[in-house]
Amino acid sequence: MGYFFTFFITMGSFAPSCIFHAWYENNDASEDGQAFRVGSFVFLGNLAGIVSSNILLNKWEPQYIIPLNAT
Repeated sequence: MGYFFTFFITMGSFAPSCIFHAWYENNDASEDGQAFRVGSFVFLGNLAGIVSSNILLNKWEPQYIIPLNAT
């Protein structure tokens, strides 16, 4: 059942990202501010992947209780 719901998670994971990026892009009048926000949010989003790969270590598998509590 969990495998089935994984498809629903992946189908709905991109829509909030597009809405969020469109929202902050359209709420700043200056192009410099828009460019700064795009660069900052993309950097932070990519940084989350680096952090998660270093938090979820093999010694805590299969539940990963300690890393999930830390985040």
